[in-house]
Amino acid sequence: MGLNKGQFYIISAAIIILVLTLIQISLREYGTKNFDFEKSYNINYFNEIKREISISYFLENDRSIENFVDFLGFVEKNINEKRFDFDSVSVILLNTNNNPSKLNLTVVNFLDEPTEITFLINSTTSQEKTLYIDKKQTNSTLFDVSRNEDYKISFSTRNGFYEIKLDLIEKDLHVLFSEILIQGKNIYYIDKFEKHIFLQ
Repeated sequence: MGLNKGQFYIISAAIIILVLTLIQISLREYGTKNFDFEKSYNINYFNEIKREISISYFLENDRSIENFVDFLGFVEKNINEKRFDFDSVSVILLNTNNNPSKLNLTVVNFLDEPTEITFLINSTTSQEKTLYIDKKQTNSTLFDVSRNEDYKISFSTRNGFYEIKLDLIEKDLHVLFSEILIQGKNIYYIDKFEKHIFLQ
């Protein structure tokens, strides 16, 4: 049996608070001059936060963009309470049996300002879409696709250029891509993750 939304939030809050507390303790113990997050075990702390964000979208029987947005707000609140800043841009891709000829693309903007992102499919301008997304909001568009073909979605955020490769088959496809930034005094951490799930 999967966790329900309330149970997951409670567990995630405990994990995130613990992670941020351990980061703060490590900084106090090691200082910043001799402490390299990329080479230390502390990089696993950030991986735990990425893991919680990823799981939040794929909760059993609770797969919705609205709940994902709620959880990002929940993460941001906990991180802010530890005096860190949290920024995130997420791209959610859906291709379902209900509408197999369409690829639904949704952007979730958790940056500190509105953003505009242009998406290309297979690096051609024939299917080029630009989305404007207000702060803490979402925006969506549709691409024309065919099952059993490969696709590549290209786009840039203010922090980098990315490509998501898709293999469409006769199953529902859910893809979650997120770029996250956590920063504060003596801390600057940016990373991304991508998860693909096929459903019957």
